[in-house]
Amino acid sequence: MPVYNIMIINNAGALVYTYTDQSRLLSSANELEKTYSYPLEPVIEVQDSRCCVVFGEADGVRIGHCVLAVNGTNVQAGRPTLLENGQEVMSVLANPASYPVSIKFGKLKLTANERINLAGMFHSIYAITAKLSPVAGSSGLQLLETDAYRLHCLQTVTGVKILVITDPKQANVNQVLKRIYEIYADYALKNPFFTMQGMNINFTLFEEAVQSMLRHLDKFGNLTNLAP
Repeated sequence: MPVYNIMIINNAGALVYTYTDQSRLLSSANELEKTYSYPLEPVIEVQDSRCCVVFGEADGVRIGHCVLAVNGTNVQAGRPTLLENGQEVMSVLANPASYPVSIKFGKLKLTANERINLAGMFHSIYAITAKLSPVAGSSGLQLLETDAYRLHCLQTVTGVKILVITDPKQANVNQVLKRIYEIYADYALKNPFFTMQGMNINFTLFEEAVQSMLRHLDKFGNLTNLAP
């Protein structure tokens, strides 16, 4: 029951720290390979510089899945609309002579720019949800739950947001949020070289403390006996 992702967003909406467990988030178990005849059943279009399914969910292929490989040839790491042999993914899929075609679907790793954009979007969504609340003085979004993950958010008194994305069954997430805030206070705020505006958290002691917390959580399922 893992922690998939940790993000810290400053009070201006800028992403200052991110951690992703790629071994769990992008494992081969999340990939799916299918063979198709012409015409192609799922509708695939280029979105955010990657070839994604936009319509026609079937047999485990879902909207948002991206093309990882075509006929055994992977997409390029930095340009996922191109295959490693230089061919354009969309051109291959549009050519009837390419069929039958084998397509591997899955999730592509987010780029640094995409993470920055998502952090800014969440900052705005948090403010919107606070304004939509009929209760005066209500907080913004604290929990977003799906069938695949849960997104938890803690906003500090200074407006810094700590986001933790977990397995839906992960327990004791409030302990995790509180511990990350303590680590942030000890190793970032108390660091004389750190400024809250426009500076990423890139300190060895901070990273070591986060990793220690995650190892303890993975082993014991809670942070009750974790040394400060």
